[in-house]
Amino acid sequence: MKNLKKLIALTLTVILMCGLAACKGDTDSSGSAPAGSGTADTAGGTPGESSAPDGTAGAADQDIPDVNPEKHVIAVANTSYIPEVVSFKNYCENYVAEALNIEFLFSEELGNDPANMISFAENAYNSGAEVLVDFACANRDTVYVLADKCEELGMYLVTGLMPSTGYYDDYEYVIGSAGKNPEELDDQFYELMVDTLEKGAEPHSVVVCTMNAKLGVDEQITSSMGILEALKDMYNLTYDGEIRDLVMLDSVTEISTGRDDVKVTIFPTFSTDDMNEVLKGEYDVVALTGALYLRFESTIAEAEKAYNRDIKIVTMTNVCDTTENSYTTLDIAGNPSLNGSLLLNQSRYILPVLMAVNTANGDQDAVMRDGKATEFFSPMWVCHNADEYEEIKHLDQDESTYVYTIEDLKQMIKYYNPSLNADVFAEWAAKAELDSVKERRGI
Repeated sequence: MKNLKKLIALTLTVILMCGLAACKGDTDSSGSAPAGSGTADTAGGTPGESSAPDGTAGAADQDIPDVNPEKHVIAVANTSYIPEVVSFKNYCENYVAEALNIEFLFSEELGNDPANMISFAENAYNSGAEVLVDFACANRDTVYVLADKCEELGMYLVTGLMPSTGYYDDYEYVIGSAGKNPEELDDQFYELMVDTLEKGAEPHSVVVCTMNAKLGVDEQITSSMGILEALKDMYNLTYDGEIRDLVMLDSVTEISTGRDDVKVTIFPTFSTDDMNEVLKGEYDVVALTGALYLRFESTIAEAEKAYNRDIKIVTMTNVCDTTENSYTTLDIAGNPSLNGSLLLNQSRYILPVLMAVNTANGDQDAVMRDGKATEFFSPMWVCHNADEYEEIKHLDQDESTYVYTIEDLKQMIKYYNPSLNADVFAEWAAKAELDSVKERRGI
């Protein structure tokens, strides 16, 4: 009986070895695994790891077509078409769309009316959009309205409003968000104010344009807080309330500082008439926490001439011709019209789109953690003066200088990079840091 068992075991072993040899022969003759079937193991690593030097799996190591043959439709909602949004739209339509086989449906200017956003979501869904990327919602309440509509439609949502982790856990169709890091903005505006005002060597009076902080927009709350914190530390100011409460004031208000020679006005409106009225005072610094410098540029220039006063400007803006002109145009004091800036770049807009692309491909797991809405951060570029901008201005202009080329974008799409997960996506988001981009682009 024992000999029979040994004979059976030996026979099965021989059969198994022959089968393995046949499988190896089939694999060798085909050259690689079928397209789209790659895993972390086929890339030469364990799940969640990569064999590529930078910690991500290279698309070149996978037997994957250059372009996904399945076209997907992605809708993009915008409040308005300020210069950086126009630049982003051109980048998507003229560079990304054909290379990645994506059809983009860009909204008209939706403003801040939730009804407009709902209407666009419905029209986009009826036009075949699978995912909606939202850059229109000004506050979380509006995002919830839009998220409810997407849940009803069965259309996925990615938002540019930060943060998202923990806010949308009850939503099946909210994937997450990507945008400016609110905590980082606090530090960056603090740094810019200290540098622009030369560490408080001379007293200045400052208009703080808080934009939509009054609506609860985190990035503009923390940006405004960074400005007030810098002024407080430089001039030993005493405010008459908590800084967070002050930046959320909903009307133009001169706040108490404890010093007669340092005035601070909270400016939450977008009115050029209101700005003109405020600048009739002693104000010689305007700090804008949103990318609306161009809206007030002529008003500030007119005030400089009318009151023979050098008004310093610190703002959030983007890399474009108008920003370059502002850095190179001299004001009445012979100084650059723009003194310091936080520069938006394409990562702020393209990261949410890449989350949407993964979702449309059925790979939302690659940009989510534990199946919950997940947030990713796009770095801002700090520019202290015209000399720094002279170097930065060459970035984000064409394929040779883009923050992300098509090959970079493919590393953030699981279809092309099967090893992609949320950690790898975050690593690639960090590659939009200014020094990293300059190094990769040889600048």
